[in-house]
Amino acid sequence: MVTWPVWNVGMNGWPALCSAAVKELMGRTMVRVKQWVHNNQLSYLVQEPVSRHCALIDPLPELDEEYLKVIRMRGLHCQYILLTKNHNLITGISGEIITPESVVENNVLPMGETHIERFQNTSSTLASYVCDARLFSGDWFLPFSLRQSNAGKGKAECTMMPFVNFPDDYIVYPGRVVNGIRISVIAQEKAMAAEQSEEQGEKECHHD
Repeated sequence: MVTWPVWNVGMNGWPALCSAAVKELMGRTMVRVKQWVHNNQLSYLVQEPVSRHCALIDPLPELDEEYLKVIRMRGLHCQYILLTKNHNLITGISGEIITPESVVENNVLPMGETHIERFQNTSSTLASYVCDARLFSGDWFLPFSLRQSNAGKGKAECTMMPFVNFPDDYIVYPGRVVNGIRISVIAQEKAMAAEQSEEQGEKECHHD
């Protein structure tokens, strides 16, 4: 079992101390991911290299030309446009639009040699997508979310429960930059939450 130290922000928003483990997982998985940053909002292209099918996640209209440039340059077919929250998207890019409230059989979207799983919150207002150990979480699960929910307990803690159950080595691609972080790992988020619990426990002991 890997022990994940508390990280500092490295280059490009990577958790500096666990970037090697993240890169190792990237080398073992099939899909390839490209990330765009615009006004702290994050959008993604997920590519399945065998079929050359891809999905855009939370695309921003301002970046349509950038997306199209990459899709054409790599010879890809955009199969899906995946949204992590319900809103009207205006885009010139073709692809089946999937929102948190869209009807998707078994919440599974086939894409070439792989597939994408959709996870919804109870009100179907938020969604996250998982493909090949990559979790695209939108605004539902952001870096430090487990730590914050651990502090708040109750409803916030329940909201985070789906993410606690993901394997530790899943890479987290959030919907926006938080404190310079734009990529994380489930194990690291759990470690941060556990560290806070220990700190709170020590404070309560001193209080007593």
